Amino acid sequence: MSVRIVYLGYLSDIAGTREEEVVLPDSKTSTVKRVLNAKVLSLGENALLVLVNSLPASLNSTVKPGDTIKVLPHVGGG
Repeated sequence: MSVRIVYLGYLSDIAGTREEEVVLPDSKTSTVKRVLNAKVLSLGENALLVLVNSLPASLNSTVKPGDTIKVLPHVGGG
């Protein structure tokens, strides 16, 4: 199974790349959490916004071969 990950904002610096293809052998489906780079997950689940195929998702959302996961940092202000 192959899934594309796009890191947005400063997450691309943490991941060391803007985009990458992740291959999970012997898998027909997986979760976002299993696919994402451990360095990015170390920021904490509440620090990330996740989209799967441009739709809002969670780290427990299922991904299928060919899906695109976009990961972006939470933005706050006031």
